[in-house]
Amino acid sequence: QTCALPIWEVKKAGEMLEEEEGDNHVNGDNAADAGGAGGVPTGCVETLEVENFKSYRGRHTLGPFRAFQAVIGLNGAGKTNVIDALCFVLGARASLLRGKQLRDLVYHSGPSGASDDASAEEGMRDSTASPSSPQPRCRVALVFRRYEDDLQMVFERAITVTGSGAASVFSIDGKSVTEAEYAAELRRL
Repeated sequence: QTCALPIWEVKKAGEMLEEEEGDNHVNGDNAADAGGAGGVPTGCVETLEVENFKSYRGRHTLGPFRAFQAVIGLNGAGKTNVIDALCFVLGARASLLRGKQLRDLVYHSGPSGASDDASAEEGMRDSTASPSSPQPRCRVALVFRRYEDDLQMVFERAITVTGSGAASVFSIDGKSVTEAEYAAELRRL
């Protein structure tokens, strides 16, 4: 087993979010049920892929995660945003991620939300949009490996900002799913 961030550790973090939020949003019922019987992990997080999420402009791969992992850096370097990305892809609401609404989680360089150069704008534009109508967006993908069959799964959550608001889009292994289906599959891990 090469990765070392067991999914039950991730679920414990999610349950703490649920307790703060006061509802059962995405994660399992309790820590004893996380990861199967007796709290045995069913797999692990290999990497996180972030794109235009909070302070992360462009695409970045975080990981691979090892037996001991620490997030270190200067003030303002984005350490907390790593944890926010993990919680976001597990279904946490924007209000739990130091944002008031989904659009607050999408990278922007200034108070107007405008990107600071053409490459950032290009990276945030939906590939189907015309060049004259940028649609700010971000995405976080969690790459998970199951121990029992060595199967790799990719859980992805993206935000697309429109003129009137923002919407989350969920997918598993590249297939679009509803939020409820996404949550159910996470609970099965």
